[in-house]
Amino acid sequence: YACEVPMRALLLLSLVVAAACVVNTDPPSKLPDIIGEITQLTSTASGVSILIEEVPAQSSAGAKAWVSTDASTEWKGLAQDSPGPLRTGSPAHLAIGMRVDVWFAGAAEVSYPMQAKARAISVLLPR
Repeated sequence: YACEVPMRALLLLSLVVAAACVVNTDPPSKLPDIIGEITQLTSTASGVSILIEEVPAQSSAGAKAWVSTDASTEWKGLAQDSPGPLRTGSPAHLAIGMRVDVWFAGAAEVSYPMQAKARAISVLLPR
């Protein structure tokens, strides 16, 4: 009976480690928080800061979001990655004009444009 608690703890630890090792190869299953075009791109100490605009030709139309990235941001769809799995970090080939789906990590700050941290970014094929 004394070994029952350590065995449960060992089983729980094994399940946690196994879950942490699962590699996701697709963007998140929910709809993106914003879909649009990259209109500004700035390097930061931890990654990049990107302005995403749903309707870039109109300054006050559509959703707009300043999205920050860091080493935990997942990327998919860049030419050098395709058709590979998501990867983390800041890609070197990100450029203004690319269309992207973006999933936020947590809630966005309510402002215009919104401000949020990116959990995942998927680069879309050009229109």
